[in-house]
Amino acid sequence: MKFFLTSITLAALFFAACRNQDRTWSAYKADAESTSYSPLKEINKENVGLLKTAWTFLPGDAEEGARFSGSQCNPIVIDGVMYTASARHRIYALDAATGKKIWSFDPYDGGPGGGSFRGVTYWEDGADKRILFTGGDDLFALEALTGKLIRDFGTGGKVSMNIGIRDDPKAAVAAMNAAGIACSNVTGDSLGVNLLDPVDADGSPALRGLKPSLDFAASLGKRPCYFTTGPTPPRMPTDEAFDRAVANAAPILAYAKKIGVPLALEHNNAAHRDVGFVNTLHHCVEFSQATGIGICLEIQNCWIERDLPRLFRENMDRITVVQVSDYLVGETTRMNRRVLGDGSIPLEWLLGQLLDAGYKGMFEIETLGPAIEAEGYASAIRRSLDWLNQRLISWGV
Repeated sequence: MKFFLTSITLAALFFAACRNQDRTWSAYKADAESTSYSPLKEINKENVGLLKTAWTFLPGDAEEGARFSGSQCNPIVIDGVMYTASARHRIYALDAATGKKIWSFDPYDGGPGGGSFRGVTYWEDGADKRILFTGGDDLFALEALTGKLIRDFGTGGKVSMNIGIRDDPKAAVAAMNAAGIACSNVTGDSLGVNLLDPVDADGSPALRGLKPSLDFAASLGKRPCYFTTGPTPPRMPTDEAFDRAVANAAPILAYAKKIGVPLALEHNNAAHRDVGFVNTLHHCVEFSQATGIGICLEIQNCWIERDLPRLFRENMDRITVVQVSDYLVGETTRMNRRVLGDGSIPLEWLLGQLLDAGYKGMFEIETLGPAIEAEGYASAIRRSLDWLNQRLISWGV
């Protein structure tokens, strides 16, 4: 199945047995272990070539002029109903046999939506059947049959996922510690932050957006916190955006220094221009030099740049976090990684250059994308950890 902002297409064999209403796929990637396994036998290696398009559903919720986008949601099917979401996070219930819409729900009430999203999940207790999913900072619960909010769930049908995190970071840290979870750094709430927002009567909007993440990082033991710039308005030149961001960064850095949290800017992938406009390590270095904010070095987003060893050596005191991932040339760069060592990036050479230049900080392994999900996160993460550990040990790190 391919699921785009503009359409959902289902390929199916036209066998009556495939339309059995009792068959379900009620969890993301099939089950709690994300095995992606189905016991169904009607489709097999002998007849898979006979698959044809059964139906196509057009959400039609894209804003006029919106760029082509995709969704990484895995639709679920319960009792013959498919529950899925568009790239803008509108939730849809469809007749799985025909593709006809049964109901839809907009958690953003007309707002833009978007961002990273893994779809919906299902819960039931007798006749109480619910569809649960996140929209922004909230967890929503809908009646599976009607798509209506379950008003006695949380406040009017939703629960803020920030409760216990943003309002009481110390309690959140205590819960993590009790569970034996360690955290090396914190990702700033970049989706709600834009360095281009001007200071208003209440101060810096960007600082207000990042402050909960910064406070959380401080509660963890003054861990590094990294973020991205936020997008530019249409047709704004990068030079203008860069200068504005530099000017607006001062309040954020001042607060981070006040609470003792190392602050870093990530040079995000250019395919995610909707997340940030500082896309190369060279530009991130320039931003760091202009603001005093550190660098979150993303290997996938800089490995093609030239003169990296010199850049590492001359700016080692600015590199706060290093994100390690692999990528296979020819695949999309958007939200797509490979297990370390399975891709095309000269990782050993890059990591060796970083260590030779004096890097002593944390390595953050990134694992996401179709190949990772096909293998399973547990296996992919373990193999990536083993690959990196073997090299660090052999280098005496």
